[in-house]
Amino acid sequence: MRTTAISLTVIALALAAILGGYASGQAGAHPPQIVVLHPVASPSVHAVAHGYSDSPIVDLFSSDDVVIDRAQTATSAWFPERLSLVIGLCGDSAALEGEFLKLGLPLAIDLDPRGAEAERVARYVNAQGLALLIHAGSPPAPSTLAELSKRFGHIDGIASRSSSGMASALRGTGLLYFDERGDADAHPFLVNGVRFIARDATVDDRSSPSYISFMLGRAAMRSEREGRMVVLMRPMPNSLAALTNFLGTRSAEIVALTQPR
Repeated sequence: MRTTAISLTVIALALAAILGGYASGQAGAHPPQIVVLHPVASPSVHAVAHGYSDSPIVDLFSSDDVVIDRAQTATSAWFPERLSLVIGLCGDSAALEGEFLKLGLPLAIDLDPRGAEAERVARYVNAQGLALLIHAGSPPAPSTLAELSKRFGHIDGIASRSSSGMASALRGTGLLYFDERGDADAHPFLVNGVRFIARDATVDDRSSPSYISFMLGRAAMRSEREGRMVVLMRPMPNSLAALTNFLGTRSAEIVALTQPR
């Protein structure tokens, strides 16, 4: 009887050990779910150096010629390397776009007035006395210009992809016109007394920092023969990284798009 009781106790302990081991294995194979809440992060300001970092950029400027070929008068003169940089379209990330402003360069900012942080970016630009261009899809009426000035403070000009009607709309306003495409006819602006500036090149149609650095260097070399080049850059982390590297390795001068205020 006593032997039987001992045997039953041993069997019970063995079963308990087996069941315990099975339960432990199940828990290890299927750990309990844990809900982790992540705060909403701001867009990164750091360059991407891996993965699809050399992919083509798809945006409003993607279909434009990267380099604008203009008829140049033959000359044997050589000029210093000089670039004017227009950063656009801006207004979506004050954190990222503010990093460009921190470089201390005489940049021009092409601002999308519909950007989520457009007013904040405009305040940063005006605080540094930099050129502020407002992107527009059509010629702005006087009331529209007044409203833009009320929202964004001092405005230096209007930037657009279509020049039709812009010369007459800006006549007498003191605002310049920036041709984002780079192929508009300057004559109507000259006739109407409106300062006209056109894009000469875009340097970041691909996102790789090495590509952007190469294109900045190419624009700088071109400026030696043709004079100041107007370069459009997108407010992207890789563009920021490439520009920072360019400034540290090249002696090209970054000059203001327009006269200081």
